[in-house]
Amino acid sequence: IDWAMRQRGYKGARITTEVVKGMGTSVLGRSLAPGDLILANRGNHVVIYAGNGRVIAAPRRGENVQYQPLSRFKITDIRRL
Repeated sequence: IDWAMRQRGYKGARITTEVVKGMGTSVLGRSLAPGDLILANRGNHVVIYAGNGRVIAAPRRGENVQYQPLSRFKITDIRRL
């Protein structure tokens, strides 16, 4: 998430899961839009909604970033920047 945000010009402190929880506006319960940050798994993981029911996720440390189905994640919150 930090890398992706920096590609879009973000220059603030390192983005962690805790930081994402306070970013943007919660749109939980609304339709997802590409670029939404999804807090999943009790708020312990963040993925980026890519559209068409898929997210961009880093499954775990040391694994490549990949597209995964949104259905793999239990959504805790959705943040829109």
